[in-house]
Amino acid sequence: MLEIKEFLTNRQSIRSFDESFEITNNEIIQILDEAATAPSSNNLQPWKVVAVKNKKIQKKISEFAFGQTAVKEASVVFILFADMTKYDDIAEVMKRMVNHGFIDSETAAKQCKIVEDFFQLHPKDKKAFGAALDTGLFAMNLIHIIRTHGYGTVPMRGALFTDIQEYLKLPSHWLPIMLLPIGKARLDGYQSIRYAATEFSKIIE
Repeated sequence: MLEIKEFLTNRQSIRSFDESFEITNNEIIQILDEAATAPSSNNLQPWKVVAVKNKKIQKKISEFAFGQTAVKEASVVFILFADMTKYDDIAEVMKRMVNHGFIDSETAAKQCKIVEDFFQLHPKDKKAFGAALDTGLFAMNLIHIIRTHGYGTVPMRGALFTDIQEYLKLPSHWLPIMLLPIGKARLDGYQSIRYAATEFSKIIE
């Protein structure tokens, strides 16, 4: 248990990678499959991932990311999006649950009704607010999974995502969340401060 805690608390953002190192397509799929165990509201899993290995395209994306070298040096750059249409997909999720024998058809129908009623009462959870939250949960899980494979990464929001979407011809209903350059670390990350729990929390007894 101590090893797990140290693994989680010792995370650093890696911004310099060995450009010669290649991550196979099979390992990329394995990483994403493992990361997809992340929770999401009503298990709707709105995340979409574009994995860019092409160096010419990485260089162009780096330009859209204000020249940040991590994007050019990485073995692969994950671009994370939230698919806004997935919140209309509860019937498909329940169908797959039934097909796997996890629930019966009656329970699936009831769950669909509960979710639909919830979204009627809380429409913002069906839009960017909920999509960003759910994909953020996936992103953090993905970061930890990447590290278990021996790679470093850094979450990046500083990019012209509209330009990236247009350049890659991606759907407009995909909400951009972040870039995640991934690879073998060439340099360690630098030390950073964190606020103490007493500064950001309140215990109600």
